[in-house]
Amino acid sequence: MSIVTLNWEEFLQEATQFQKISERLNDSWTLYKKDEQEGNAYLIYEQKIINTVDQKSCTDVLEDTNYCIEDVTAAMPPSNYLLKIEYHIVYSISYQVPVLYFRIYRNDGSMLCIEEAWRIFRDYGDNASNTNSVDVPVPRTAADMLSIMTQLDHPVLGKPYIAIHPCRTAELLAQAGNSRNRILTFISLMGPYVQLNLSNEYGKQYTVS
Repeated sequence: MSIVTLNWEEFLQEATQFQKISERLNDSWTLYKKDEQEGNAYLIYEQKIINTVDQKSCTDVLEDTNYCIEDVTAAMPPSNYLLKIEYHIVYSISYQVPVLYFRIYRNDGSMLCIEEAWRIFRDYGDNASNTNSVDVPVPRTAADMLSIMTQLDHPVLGKPYIAIHPCRTAELLAQAGNSRNRILTFISLMGPYVQLNLSNEYGKQYTVS
């Protein structure tokens, strides 16, 4: 079975390249470095999504609020109907691959548990094959990928996070073919399962240093 891994220096180089692309695209990815030790740097991204766990659907929310909006696609529900997701792309020293960690927060600051996270993503992930920014195959179903969603201690912060276990990452990267930025390929493959979708512009620029 073919696999693709990367060492710490390669991860840091490609994460830095990815963050520079984000800057050029006016996106909000940041690269945090705790110190110079191996594994102690990671990419961070935050976004808000509709709260489908605690509240009504977005359409119902907009109808109930009686907003007068000409363009419904531009409408945003009240903040209490939103969840904030904080994603971290962290290096696994043992598996030698990127790992996707994340936390989901309600408006009151409380965190969703892993069961609630699974409820949010289980249907959304079936559309993952339509949301990749890089032309690579998505070799798993949403149910299959979410079956390896687990709770792990963040290797840099030492706090519990939800994560997509890295046991299949090296295999998936190999199936994606050659890549000049494996961080971008990784996010394009794994991100859509947890509503982390990159702009198509990343796929056009990731070879630019």
